[in-house]
Amino acid sequence: DNDVVEITCNIQKDGVTPVPVDTVDEMQKHLIQTIKFFERNTVKAIRERNKTIAVKALMFHPQVNSYPIACTLLDCYLQEYQEYVGKWTT
Repeated sequence: DNDVVEITCNIQKDGVTPVPVDTVDEMQKHLIQTIKFFERNTVKAIRERNKTIAVKALMFHPQVNSYPIACTLLDCYLQEYQEYVGKWTT
């Protein structure tokens, strides 16, 4: 697996030591998996300039969780940053 996660670390002059993580609660694990799904699909959408994949990613984000909102957010983003993101396919 190539996912990256942020964890707490102790930083001292000798180096960095990660704080061990015990068992992750089921609810937290689900949230982590959901956000990783969002992140992977966001990267894929950007690489392919694909609106369908971008909307799918946004719909899975807990703060969006809606097809109409995801479509609106994507349309606004693509319009606002058109000169940087170029043309996207459906």
